[in-house]
Amino acid sequence: MFELHQTLHSQYGICLWTLLAMIVFLIMVVIFIVHLYKQNKREYKFEKELEKKAETEKAEAKGQEVV
Repeated sequence: MFELHQTLHSQYGICLWTLLAMIVFLIMVVIFIVHLYKQNKREYKFEKELEKKAETEKAEAKGQEVV
């Protein structure tokens, strides 16, 4: 562990805690992107279900049957 600490300081000029913070930040960005993708997918599915339900209700109001 000490060698890693020395290598990071001497060769790259960063602290071990900075490296850990960067890793955590990257993980958070990946989680955010995955969450955003899934949320958009859920919204799209919800909108399609809502449109289908509106069509069904509109047809029922006219007295027609929707297949």
